[in-house]
Amino acid sequence: MTATASEPIHLGTYPAAWNRVRARGRDEDLDVSSSMWSWTTLMDGVMLLGVVWSIPIVVLVVGTPVALAIAFLLSLVRLTLRAF
Repeated sequence: MTATASEPIHLGTYPAAWNRVRARGRDEDLDVSSSMWSWTTLMDGVMLLGVVWSIPIVVLVVGTPVALAIAFLLSLVRLTLRAF
């Protein structure tokens, strides 16, 4: 559902597909194939969360050795400058 410039965006309203689901009786089972959420959509969301949550871990794993190497090189430079 996309909004054009002539259509206002109403926050807090449900998509049209939800109205069909709510119109059914409570005793009927919901047909998953007619649902607006498919398993691939849900799995894409889970995969996206996994990628987003792994970014800080990757930064730590890559950044820690680089930071230690820079600190080591700076300490060597300080020692050599003190020696002369």
